[in-house]
Amino acid sequence: RETEELLRHGFRAIKLKIGQKDLKKDEEAVRIVRETIGKEAFLMLDANSCYDAASAIEAGKLLEKYNIYWLEEPVPADDHNGYKKVSQKLNIRIAGGESEFTARDFNDLLKKNCIDIVQPDVARAGGISECRKIALLADVYNKLYAPHVGMSSAICSFASLHLAAAMPNHLTYEYMFIENPLQKIFNFELLPPVDGKISVPERPGLGIEINEKEIKRYLV
Repeated sequence: RETEELLRHGFRAIKLKIGQKDLKKDEEAVRIVRETIGKEAFLMLDANSCYDAASAIEAGKLLEKYNIYWLEEPVPADDHNGYKKVSQKLNIRIAGGESEFTARDFNDLLKKNCIDIVQPDVARAGGISECRKIALLADVYNKLYAPHVGMSSAICSFASLHLAAAMPNHLTYEYMFIENPLQKIFNFELLPPVDGKISVPERPGLGIEINEKEIKRYLV
């Protein structure tokens, strides 16, 4: 039902959480979502570092028949050798980087050919300047850039959107549809995509300002 609602709002790519102990349950969820979105929409999977390399490869081989665009964080962030093993064994793009913090960290992943898509988080990895370095470094390696946003505040969301619009190797922008107070305390919210596209704010700065009344609702 959530997937159908997202399609009505114009989403053309869906990311699904996986990593249950029972792989069959994961496969059932992936199968249902793929059938719901059809063959044309993109389907990404996020394991949130729950596997070791062998388990990630087992899961990936089971699920790749559903035309998966990427498998995100298949192993813990600091297991770069595990990333490399998974990347070598699967016919799925490997994404990662939300738990990396500098361009040097990403350089190691890229140099070892561990990932296909870099996902730095502008609120964690040194802000706009460092994430710009990371995205351009990925471009040197002919890799793609897809910023991590998740359940972040509007500051992260808007900064990531501006940066994404400026990068030559930008792939897709992550839009979290779950209600989030850290988005609502600002006067300007990102609107749902129209026909799979989202507008970059044109107001000064990042395009947001704090709503003092909204903040008072959350004071303790």
